[in-house]
Amino acid sequence: MNPLVAAFLTATPSVDASLLGYSGLMNVPSAHTRQDLGLSFRWLDAPEALLQFTGTSRVDRMYIVSGPFLPFLEGAIGFVQVIGWVDPDVPLLPYAVHRAFDLKVRLPLDWAGPQIAAGVIDPISANFLASDSKLNTHYGLTTFYGVASQRLGPLELTAGYGQGDTSPGAWGRTKPFLHGPFGGAVWARPLGLEVMAEYDGATVNGGLRWKGPWGWGLQGGYVGGGWSAGTSLGVPL
Repeated sequence: MNPLVAAFLTATPSVDASLLGYSGLMNVPSAHTRQDLGLSFRWLDAPEALLQFTGTSRVDRMYIVSGPFLPFLEGAIGFVQVIGWVDPDVPLLPYAVHRAFDLKVRLPLDWAGPQIAAGVIDPISANFLASDSKLNTHYGLTTFYGVASQRLGPLELTAGYGQGDTSPGAWGRTKPFLHGPFGGAVWARPLGLEVMAEYDGATVNGGLRWKGPWGWGLQGGYVGGGWSAGTSLGVPL
């Protein structure tokens, strides 16, 4: 059999990091949990950036570490660099960094049906412990969600529902993150290439992901009404 034909017939979508680090497509999480350590960098220049406060740039940069805590429990910590957001404690820097922590647990199902998972995205705002409501800011990333993913040969379909933080807070996004129904599809192609399309509850996104040798990969596409690019490295545990 032709090697390219064989690669097409056996290709399956990978378990790789999304923009915020949880395994999935671009913004949308999948029901899978990764079993290796992932190091990722993502750059996003879009009107609907992950974090975009009044007067800030539409550019976000994400530095992410993700991996398994347990076989069915995935965690990710990301540092979102928001250009133009000045930290009052460090006024000389033209940007600030928001720390986002994500958890996802997958049901330990060993069957041909869909994988099912539930997760939380950035559940703790910067002043989570503040008793003063004026200081208890909400950044709009806090989301609880459920998701299912089904692989059909080289195609994987994902669908889920999220409940995002809709409180106004002192700072925040114009829309809650991953709020309402979301979903997407990944089409695995030969030589490690994946074609992705998704709806994240606010925008329709699309992109390409390439899984190269030694766990190294590239990702790029149109997200949130703008462009995104990044690279990642998977380290076996």
